[in-house]
Amino acid sequence: MVDRLIYNFSFNGLNDAIRRKAPPEAIQFGSTFHHLLHKLAAANPNLGPVFMSKVDMSNAYMHIWVHCEDIPRLGFMIPCIPSNIELLVGFHLSLPMGYIDSAQFFCTTTETIADITNGTWHDMHSQPPQPLETYADTSPPPSDCNCTNGLPTLTMNSELQQLCASLPASTKSDLLCYGDVYMDNFCLLAQGDASIRNSTRRHLFHVIDCVFHPNNSADSVRQEPNSIKKLRRGNTFWMTQKKMLGWL
Repeated sequence: MVDRLIYNFSFNGLNDAIRRKAPPEAIQFGSTFHHLLHKLAAANPNLGPVFMSKVDMSNAYMHIWVHCEDIPRLGFMIPCIPSNIELLVGFHLSLPMGYIDSAQFFCTTTETIADITNGTWHDMHSQPPQPLETYADTSPPPSDCNCTNGLPTLTMNSELQQLCASLPASTKSDLLCYGDVYMDNFCLLAQGDASIRNSTRRHLFHVIDCVFHPNNSADSVRQEPNSIKKLRRGNTFWMTQKKMLGWL
């Protein structure tokens, strides 16, 4: 087991010494649940049920880089350990815990991802597969009793495939595709067959990659921005009944 050192800047006077620059209007997640309910209520029931999916970010603030010239201002002493009596100084390369503007800067980024996603649905069918999709299709464990009634059946998938194949192009545009975000938790709503739903989720994955670059061979420590742990838990599996933002 590896211990993780976390330094909280709430207690070192940093917040009293800065000039706040983060946009306060970036904190919009208080209305996320109402937006989702509105979209659910407005969806055309003749186009099939609405499916839900969740996409969680990992390490939140740690994916927002600090300006190079500001890094020395975030230095902190690392306590000695018995096996090493040499004092060490740590420097944050990304937004730290306890910094008063960390939430606003992070929410500015995730709200931007949601806005780009909702503004570019027309691109979703032309995008290549995203590597994390192999985890995204993991179904939730049977022990998750909240999800037993929301799993799509083979019959449902077959009927939706036939329905979508029969729809004219003008009507297909009425299928619900919507994404919103609560801090670091993206919520997706979609109508249509499995292919359309997976294209919807893939589109969000690609937009996340455009803003927070995905890992490459040089990233030996950094976690993927998209939480693989939550993907493997079945959070992104499309369902008609799903616990989102604490509501079922």
